[in-house]
Formats: sequence, structure tokens, C-alpha cells
Amino acid sequence: MSPRIIASGISLAVVVRGWNQDVHYASAKLTEDLLDEGALDALLQKRGDLTYYINWPDANHRAGSMSGDPNRFGWSLFSHFVNSEPGEPYDPVKARETRTVNEKGESRETPNAVNSMIHFHDKLLHYKSFELLDYVSEKMKAADKALYDAQPVDFLKNTVLERFKREATYSISHYFQDIHNPFHCADAHDMGGFKHTMVCQFCEDRLKRTNIHSVWDADMFDHELREVFEYDYVDQMENFELDRYPFAQKLYYLMKERYQRLEETKPEQLEEWTAQCSGDFGRCIDTAVGETREFYVDNEKELYAGEKDGVVTKAYLDKYLEKAFEQVIKASVRLAAALNKMAKDLSETKGEKQRDEPAPTSPPPKMRANRSPARERSRSRSRSPVKKH
Repeated sequence: MSPRIIASGISLAVVVRGWNQDVHYASAKLTEDLLDEGALDALLQKRGDLTYYINWPDANHRAGSMSGDPNRFGWSLFSHFVNSEPGEPYDPVKARETRTVNEKGESRETPNAVNSMIHFHDKLLHYKSFELLDYVSEKMKAADKALYDAQPVDFLKNTVLERFKREATYSISHYFQDIHNPFHCADAHDMGGFKHTMVCQFCEDRLKRTNIHSVWDADMFDHELREVFEYDYVDQMENFELDRYPFAQKLYYLMKERYQRLEETKPEQLEEWTAQCSGDFGRCIDTAVGETREFYVDNEKELYAGEKDGVVTKAYLDKYLEKAFEQVIKASVRLAAALNKMAKDLSETKGEKQRDEPAPTSPPPKMRANRSPARERSRSRSRSPVKKH
């Protein structure tokens, strides 16, 4: 893979969260409201619940997590991002590449959100034929085969295949939510804003040390939930793997209220988001990532809220909170359309793939989108060592 589209870096030592846990839950819950009858039964299992394991992809690559499975998912740390070189637009061709070769001829896997979602989409539609599929991670392919082969009877082998299907659905859903966060389609050099440490002035502790990535993941939504729960509220980053149902459910209600306002005031916007993801999933992904990346590039200076180790003020919250809500709602609407299409496609494939069957998503366009003037200015700035403003 070209260095233009890379994960957030081999040295990523932070706990990766996309949108944070309450946000992923609220988004998944809103998506469920928009799904066709029977879609989740097909994609998960009878009476399936999209919210139940929606946060599992944030934990499955970590050995320290109770739901960790690093032997199979250790590679997927990078599947939450589609980071690029400074000022560069999203490149759908490069994003689909799964390996890169350095100057010494050494090859390594280069997972990102795009090629990971395309893999899991293929796996969802053809989970019974997983051995015929291209994987982002060869280690995972070998581990999947070992897990399947280790089952002594057909009944248990079938349960493994059904597990593969559910894992694919949750992985697609989680990563798709992530790509609507501007700092998941950001710059590689600062790990999508994780290195841009800040003091959060609007947080409960006004001296709280955070980073600009976490401001978007959690801190802005924490502020809204704290307004409701007051002293009973616990910040998302301080409370992993414990029951957050009251908080997550309230955030869903806040999302739902905003969605209903859009139904009344901008129904054509909801229709557009639905149409964008009712067809080919590859094009749906490219639309979402391209749009999020463009928003990041065109607003980079303001998004970073000043120099590293500066202060994120209440004014920043007031400026971007509703945009953050909009991005989550947009992800929910698009995901519902995409999952509805996948459920219909799965009814045709029945989980099996023929050896000569084409890929389930169309190849990306060969031509890149034209750069906007703001992109060109950002690209020009990036030719020298980058300094955040």
C-alpha cells in the first residue's frame, strides 16, 4: 500500500476507540429502527441485536480485554482508520490495497477501515465458503481454518460459520460508524489526532488532559450526558466493559430526537443518505470516507483547536457538537440502507461462494476526485514539515 493511505502507525499505543461506546450503541440502536423486518435475523441470528456486540471491535484485538481475541483479530487495530498524508484527498484505489513493499523488498499487511470492511462484506455474504476468500490478514485466515477444523462434528462446525457471519456484521457496522468521525479519516503522522494533546475546559474536570481525537470520540457527548445525569455520570473513557445502558440509551434518545427533526425539516437529506448506500457497498464506503476526509481537510485548522497542549473551550463544543451528532445520524442512516441490501444479497448467496464468482463490491473509480481549493492549500502547506495551528 502507498504511504498515502496507512493505518495510524505501528507505534500506536493508545486504546483505540472510534466513536466511543455510548455513541456506537446509540448509532446502532438508531440503525435498528431503520432496518427492514427480518434483516437482523438474517445478518445475525433470530431476534438479533445490533447493539449487543457493537463495541466488540474496539476490544477484540486487545489481549487485556475480556472479549479480546488477538490471535484472530490482532491485526484489526488499524481497521478503525483511513488516515492519509497531510492535505491528500481520499484515494479509493490505494485504500483497497492490503499489502505494501518497502525499499528492501519486505512485504507487510496494511489493514485500514476500507479494505477491512470490503473483506468482511465478502465474508458476510460467503461465510460458508470462507476458505475461498481473500483476507486482509493471512494469520486470521489460518486461525479461522484452525478454529473450524478443530470442531469434531458438523453441528459445531456450523456454529463456527454462523459466528463468522455475526462477526462480519458487527465489524462492518462498527468500522462504518468510525469512518464518519473526521479524526478516523485524518492524518497519519499524528495518529488521527491522538498525538494532539489538549486540556478540555468544558469537561467535568476543567484541567482534564485529553487529545483532540478523544474530544470527538467521547468528550463532547460526555458533556451532553453529564447535563442529564449530573454527578451520577461516568465519562466513557473512564468506564470500559461495565454496564452503561442508562447512559447509552439516553444518548440514543438524543440522537432519535435529532433524527426526527430531520424527518420534519430535511427529509430529502435522509433520502439522499439512504440512496447513497442502497446499492454497491464499495461505492457507499467511498462516498462516506471521501466526504469525511474532505470535511477534515477543509476544516483542519479549526478542528485541531490550536496548538498542541492548548485548551479546548466551550466555544469549540458549541461549534462542533451538532456536527458530531449529524455525523453519527448520517452513519446510522447509511448503515441501515447498506445492511438492508446485504440481507437481501445474503438471501441469494445463502452464505456460499462459487469459485468463479466476482467480488461483491465494484472496483473503485480510477480517477481521483478533483481537489478543492482548500485541499490544494492544505497540500501546499504539507510539503514542509507539518505544524498544527
